[in-house]
Amino acid sequence: VQVLHPSLVPVVGPDPNSSEDGQVATALQMYIAREEKLVIFQIRSGILPGQGSVFISDFLEWFQKNKCKELLIVGSMHSHERIDKQITGSPLRYMTTWDRSIPADCVQLEARNTDDDSGSTGPYIPGGGISSRMLTSCQDSKVPATLLLTFCSE
Repeated sequence: VQVLHPSLVPVVGPDPNSSEDGQVATALQMYIAREEKLVIFQIRSGILPGQGSVFISDFLEWFQKNKCKELLIVGSMHSHERIDKQITGSPLRYMTTWDRSIPADCVQLEARNTDDDSGSTGPYIPGGGISSRMLTSCQDSKVPATLLLTFCSE
């Protein structure tokens, strides 16, 4: 299902997940698995400058209005910005806003000081798009959310 939102950079093209001719993908796709009671959103484009807060607010409003149980955010972060203790071991990291059961081999994202003047108050996730702001907004809105990240070179 294509979802339109004015905060997203408009994108349309062939659907990489479909073998049928004529299927298109847009900036934001929604996939529904009714039996599993699962809804997946895939953001395929950037968010327009200054529109991140509007997008997050609208998304969380939809999430709560539809009585969703938990938000799982999947993303990536720049591998070249890893600190020494992140170089070995699993490239996967997580953060959560609630008391969620996490497998023992998962590593919580390490706290990190930033030396910039960005004014960022969320976790440091270089190259992670809006994932840090989304997680912080979930925490502020009391939305149960878990953020799963992997280091990658893009």
